[in-house]
Amino acid sequence: MDGQQTPLPKGYMGKILYVDLTHKQSHAEPLNPDLVRLFFGGRGLGIALLFQHFAALENTGKYRNAFAEIDPFSEDNPLIFSTAPVAGTKMPTAGRFHLNFKSPLTGGVGSTNSGGYWGVALKKAGYDGLYITGKAETPTYLVISREKVEFKSAAEFKALNTKETTETLIQELPKGVRILAIGPAGKNGARFASVVNDKGRSLGRGGGGAVFGSKNLYAIAVIPDHELVIDVAHEDSLDLKNKSGAAFKAKIKLDVGKFSRKEEHYGSLSSMGSLCLCGMVYNYGQLIHNNMQDTTHRKEDITKITGEALRQHAANAKPGETKIAVKKGTCFNCPILCKRKT
Repeated sequence: MDGQQTPLPKGYMGKILYVDLTHKQSHAEPLNPDLVRLFFGGRGLGIALLFQHFAALENTGKYRNAFAEIDPFSEDNPLIFSTAPVAGTKMPTAGRFHLNFKSPLTGGVGSTNSGGYWGVALKKAGYDGLYITGKAETPTYLVISREKVEFKSAAEFKALNTKETTETLIQELPKGVRILAIGPAGKNGARFASVVNDKGRSLGRGGGGAVFGSKNLYAIAVIPDHELVIDVAHEDSLDLKNKSGAAFKAKIKLDVGKFSRKEEHYGSLSSMGSLCLCGMVYNYGQLIHNNMQDTTHRKEDITKITGEALRQHAANAKPGETKIAVKKGTCFNCPILCKRKT
């Protein structure tokens, strides 16, 4: 496919940032317009780049079946972040981004996504994706901006958790920086380790944190350029007041599913956060237990940890009992408000 023959669709920045941890090198490459038409959205683009990576390794003769043969902790296992064309726009829930790799937990495709603001920051630094290979010789963190990529020592973060690492970097780097980091689990190779961004939002599936740890990569800081404009095809279609537009239709679908319906209209996520799903998932026998070995919870335990229990905790606390105060939070341009900070 020749990426120069067709114009890039709107919504993309047009570049993928490639980072080689082994040699401390980075460069940007143009995004192939044909690729994003074939594999739409953040997950589609990420999976396409992942399997292109393994195919390229086979073409070198190093592997016969690269995906099957590569150890997830090998330098040849990439970390591929990708965003969608709507990321960073006025479309509801436009803060999500994806991470793909070979999973150390399952041996299959590691595909995980997160909300927050980090993905929008990456796009506002001028990149649709971030493609990381190799292994740093010593603990390292990256600082990415529109102008450059810096490789910095993360030796001081070795004993820190994700919140401590994030708070340290926020103090050291320019205002508006967005951080994702790993903690002790990832650094010690726990195969279910998450990658955490914005101190509380997780890329939680597949063990991506362990792949970070295997590469001696402890954190990635992105400094967005808020002057950078994401060019969209139909700006008016992203106006919620336009009832024939894409943004309004997306919001209506969220409302119908009670995801973003206002609290006074019995919106479950808006009133109780993600834990509103706890009782329902338990009721269908799908709430995992004992490190994913079974789903045998006791009902009396579940009632203590549901969204209803958290929401009413302060009101129902007995005299002298600690009250859990709850504050709502949300991701970039997201009307769901499923985050709860206690």
